[in-house]
Parts: sequence; structure tokens; C-alpha cells
Amino acid sequence: MTDRLVIPECFRQCILKQLQRGHPGIERMKTIARSHVFWPEIDAAIKTFVKQCSNCASHSKSPPKLPPQPGPQAKTPWERIHIVFAGPFFDQHFLVVVDAHSKWPEIRILRSPSTSAVIEFLEELFARFENPSTIISDNGSQFTSEQFLSFCASNGIQHLRSAPYHPQSNGQAERFVDTLKRSMLKINEGEKLTDPLQAEF
Repeated sequence: MTDRLVIPECFRQCILKQLQRGHPGIERMKTIARSHVFWPEIDAAIKTFVKQCSNCASHSKSPPKLPPQPGPQAKTPWERIHIVFAGPFFDQHFLVVVDAHSKWPEIRILRSPSTSAVIEFLEELFARFENPSTIISDNGSQFTSEQFLSFCASNGIQHLRSAPYHPQSNGQAERFVDTLKRSMLKINEGEKLTDPLQAEF
């Protein structure tokens, strides 16, 4: 069992502010708190504290219109990866890759969101991990080009694309993009960051 510090009442607001640095949300704050600190009814205190934060409220998720329909589960890490562009955001293009099994994200800022830049990043990832069996992407021009199709074929990778106008079908990557954008907005507005790379995730 993890040792935790019992926090006197006079210091609890200060601890709550530290836990909320970066506006990670209620559940993430609870997870962090359980590893380090304790006081009676700390979960309720965290929930109340976050609900009173205007930045968290303005960038919170809307309830889903329909319950998500899960696809087949990846049985091993790096068996299937999801890839998508986020941006331009803070004048940057973010290429997001998420492993379907572990949910591990990899992000690269690309000044030129070209097919060549995508392939260069993927080659770096594949050298560190391994070639995936399947890549799921949207229908961006970077992923529909002959160059990208040839790259997948030469590496023995099945390339699947989400249905047009239905980004939720590439849900793993889209969910992370949503988390990334909301986190950066909350950090930027709450702490007045001018450089998104100063954000701590």
C-alpha cells in the first residue's frame, strides 16, 4: 500500500490547487491524490473544487449523442494504431498516434503536415517499437496519397480509413485529440501560457 501524507485542513486548498495544475479533470486528480495525500472525504473535496473552476467547466465534454460502439479489441501492443492530425492549433499541426491496446500516445509537431513528414515520423516510431499490423486513419490527403499507400504496402501494413464525415470511427485517436485540445485550452487560459510546449501533460 502506498504511503500518503495526511494533510491538515489549513493546507488542503493549497494541495487542491497543486493537484489541479494543468486542469487534468476530476478522475485524474483523484488518481494523483491517492498516490500522495489523504484527508477525510478528499474525493468530494476534489469534485467540488473542479466544479467551481470556470476553465474546466467551459472546456468540459458534452454528453455523447449515442453510446459508442466498440470495435474489435487489439490483443497485443502495437498490433493496431490510430493516426490523425490535430490542428492547426496554436498555429501548429499535431500528428497524433495512439496504440489501440495500451492507449499509449505519441505526438509530433509538424510545421509542414505532408505525407513525407508523416512517413518520417512513423518510421521513427516503428524503429522504436515495431511495424503494426494495421493503421487506422481518417481520409486526409496525407493518408490517401500513393506515397502513403506504397509505404504501408511495402511494410506489410493493412491501412483502413474511417468513413467520410464520421471521425468517431477513428475514435481512439479522435478521443485523444479532444483530450489534448481541451487540456491545452484550459492550461493556456488558466495559466496564460503563450507557448503550448510549456504545457505539462
